[in-house]
Amino acid sequence: MGSEKNNSVRVSIYGKQYNIAGKASRGDILRYAKYVDDKLELLLGGRQRPLTVDIMTLAAMNIAEDLYSVKADRDEALEIIKEKDREIEGYNRLWDKAKDGYKNAKQDYEGAREEILSIEEECESARREAARLDEENRVLREKVKNLTEEIDNLRNANLQMQLFIPPGYSGYNTEGEPAAESNRIPVKKPAGYNRKKKKNRHKKKSRG
Repeated sequence: MGSEKNNSVRVSIYGKQYNIAGKASRGDILRYAKYVDDKLELLLGGRQRPLTVDIMTLAAMNIAEDLYSVKADRDEALEIIKEKDREIEGYNRLWDKAKDGYKNAKQDYEGAREEILSIEEECESARREAARLDEENRVLREKVKNLTEEIDNLRNANLQMQLFIPPGYSGYNTEGEPAAESNRIPVKKPAGYNRKKKKNRHKKKSRG
């Protein structure tokens, strides 16, 4: 695998020109040089002094301090990110648990809904059966009413018949045979019956 091409950039640091080569992009190299130049300006207070080893070392220390401060901030940010990741993982577990709970609740709801529909069907069937029984009851009540009226009519007819029969009379004895003469109702013969019978008897005697 071949190495990446180095970029060579001419930069100005604290009034002096340098050729900087590196794998960073041209724009990054220019930003790095600008950062060093600004740091020297800050350390020297804008005074034009020759760049000595001490000054460069001081500038390097300041840059290193900035680097480690940024690194510390990055490490802190990474810890915060890790903590947030743990919180997110906890929330994800809660979310999964909530989804499972919702799934179970949905299943329970579907089961309860089916049970409610079944109960409603049973109620509707019971209502129809109750209506049918009410109709049968109405018909039976009508029949009972008619039978009651018929019984009342028979009782009235029987009562009226009893008004024409002497007390204690029955046309037949206990064996089903005709009752004795003494228990029978005297039958009133039509007028003229005896005279006609005597006349006929007289005729029979004359023939003899």
